Amino acid sequence: MYDALFWSLDVAMPSLCWFSALLPAMQVNKDRIPDMAGSYWAQATQ
Repeated sequence: MYDALFWSLDVAMPSLCWFSALLPAMQVNKDRIPDMAGSYWAQATQ
């Protein structure tokens, strides 16, 4: 049971470490978010 959990963590950790290094350089354009969310059929609603 725990083998699958530990395996998934082993697989995810390299990607998470890489993403955490990239995250500070990302910029969010808040004005574009509603337009982008509206252009996909699977969107979150309030």
